[in-house]
Amino acid sequence: MTINGDGTSTSAASAPRQRTPTDPSLWRHRDFGYFWGGQTVSMVGSAISFIALPLVAVTLLHVNPFGMSVLAAVERLPPLLVGPFVGPLVDRRPRRPLLLIADIGRAALLAWVPIAAALGVLALWQLVVVAFGVGLLTLLFNVAYQAFLPNVVPAARLADGNGKLSASQSVAEVTGPGLASWFIYAGGPAAAVVADAVSYAVSAGCIVRMRARDAVRSSAAAGGWSAFWASTRSGFPLLWRDRILRSVTLANAVLVFFAQLQAAVYFLYLARTLRLSPTAIGLVFTASGVIGFAAALGAGRLAERLGLGRLIVVGQLVLIAGGALLAAAAGPRLVAAGFIVAGEACFSAGLAIFGVGYTTMFQVRTIDAVRGRVLGAAKFLSAAPIPIAALAGGAVAEAYGLRTAEVVGAIGMALGLVAVLRRPVITASLHDGAGAARTGAARTDVDRASVGPAGATPPVE
Repeated sequence: MTINGDGTSTSAASAPRQRTPTDPSLWRHRDFGYFWGGQTVSMVGSAISFIALPLVAVTLLHVNPFGMSVLAAVERLPPLLVGPFVGPLVDRRPRRPLLLIADIGRAALLAWVPIAAALGVLALWQLVVVAFGVGLLTLLFNVAYQAFLPNVVPAARLADGNGKLSASQSVAEVTGPGLASWFIYAGGPAAAVVADAVSYAVSAGCIVRMRARDAVRSSAAAGGWSAFWASTRSGFPLLWRDRILRSVTLANAVLVFFAQLQAAVYFLYLARTLRLSPTAIGLVFTASGVIGFAAALGAGRLAERLGLGRLIVVGQLVLIAGGALLAAAAGPRLVAAGFIVAGEACFSAGLAIFGVGYTTMFQVRTIDAVRGRVLGAAKFLSAAPIPIAALAGGAVAEAYGLRTAEVVGAIGMALGLVAVLRRPVITASLHDGAGAARTGAARTDVDRASVGPAGATPPVE
């Protein structure tokens, strides 16, 4: 699919290789241990802040519903507004310093909230700036770490590493709300925001302790602003040229659209159609988070046994089953709750399995020089359907009822299978990266070869 910026073949640092007896277990891998530990802390902090920041707006600023909707929306804007630009930046600069900038920047932004509250100068516009800035730096961090991880662990361990990181996300989703409640009880919402700021500082400290480095090729950073603007478009044609990445990106976009369509009215569906109490809803999400944790930890081993392609298909099937169970929930409250628990369990497990396969597929099928821009393009294509899907979910529910919206979402998610039920995708494995890199082996400059005539390549959809 891609080539090195200097026209050579894939470098040893970025080329996937077969697992050897000398590949250490990630439980004993020093650099990954630091990164995983820091990420686990910061994920828990983010789960705390997810609850604390809106409560700051409600309790300290007495924000109206429109203000709350603005605050909720701004953190989702960065992938849509700057997604195509983040990837080229990640490709043109060393990734490790970018990770540090993202962590330190998020810590500083969040630290301002309690400081401004103590000084009596906190305002809604400041929370909006903080939310947008944190969302922007989180996007930068996520693209940079996914591009950097293949320089930290052997290619054969990538799925295992992604699985452990996904397991940490599940832990954060289970423990974060409880910790947020404790911090809010002990010191108020601003204190909970402080906890998130500290978590990013801890993550930065862990990254400083890592020994792994990555090298940016000189040709990737050359050419000034004109080359940078040209490279913002290059991720899309590079993604399109690889039929496997094109297929899984399309499948992911379909899943995201219809899952978001379901999610847009999901809590109304639980409360009004199924008449579940807030306590019951909270227990459902706690149980599903535990199941997602177990699935994420096992996803790496499953990838080794099934291959990445089959892992992605299995993840989709489990997600589709989850959507169907949610839509089918009915009967007495206990029976309906059982459907929801089973559906959420499938969702948590399916997201972990599909997410690990999806991320690892991009890592093994792209080389270091262009990995950031391809990941950035994929994130943009995943984020673009979300606002439309949310509006569509509300419109369907308003016109035909809440259950109809859930049914439409469940049926639509199944359509994503069409994109991946193909032999090249199903048979893709952890060790296919070298083959993918040979696709563009005749090119001599990644930025020039990726745009120009290829700029007219049809969009992924």
